[in-house]
Amino acid sequence: MDLDEFRGTMAGSAPPEGMSLALQTLWWDAKGDWDRAHGCAQQDSGQTGSAVHAYLHRKEGDMRNAGGWYSRAGRAPAVVSLDDEWQALVAEMLAIEAVQGARAALEGFMAALNARDADAMRTRWLHFPCVCFARRGVTMIPTPADYDDRVWTEDGKSADWGRVEWDAIEAVDAGPDKVHFRAQFTCYRTDGSTTDRSRALYIVIRRNRRWAIQGRSSLAA
Repeated sequence: MDLDEFRGTMAGSAPPEGMSLALQTLWWDAKGDWDRAHGCAQQDSGQTGSAVHAYLHRKEGDMRNAGGWYSRAGRAPAVVSLDDEWQALVAEMLAIEAVQGARAALEGFMAALNARDADAMRTRWLHFPCVCFARRGVTMIPTPADYDDRVWTEDGKSADWGRVEWDAIEAVDAGPDKVHFRAQFTCYRTDGSTTDRSRALYIVIRRNRRWAIQGRSSLAA
C-alpha cells in the first residue's frame, strides 16, 4: 500500500482490517477524529507508536506532552509542518508494514518448502514469472504449472534431504510493494546433519494484495 492507496481507504467508515495501530492512529487523525486516534496511540507503546503519539499531541498543541513522546520514540521534536509530519509518518509506517508482510511470505515459503507443499508454492508463496540465480545458472519459471522444486525430486540428493531453516533474514531496502532481503539458510539431512549453508538475496513483491517471492539469488556461504 502506498500513500495514495492509504488515503483511498479513508472513504470507508473504519480502517482496513489488519492495519497496524500506528497506521490506525494516523487514519483516524486524517478523518478528523482525534480522540479515536489517541485511543489507538495509547495501545501502542513501541517506538513507532510513540512517534505517532508525539505527533498527535503536537497537533493538539500540548508540546510538553509531545516532547515526552518524542523522547520515548528516540526522536527530536518535529519542526516541519503537521501535514509533512503526517505524510512522513504514514510512509514510514507503511514501509514497516511492508517489511512485515514480505517477511511473513519468506516464512511461509520456507514452511511450504519443508512440507513439500508444491500447491502452496504455486498459489501462495511465489509470483510468476519467478527467477532463480544459483550455482546451476539462471532458472526462469514462467507459470505456476512450470514449478517443480528439484530438492524433492532429484535422485540422490533428495533421498537424504530433511529440511531447510533460516539462519538470518534482514530487509535491506523496502518500498510499499517491494522488499529486498538479505538472508542465510542452512540445509539439513534427515539425520539432522547439515549439507549446505547459503547466503541469498530475495525480492518479495506485493501484487493483487499478496506478498510472494518473485526473485532469488543464492551463493554458498
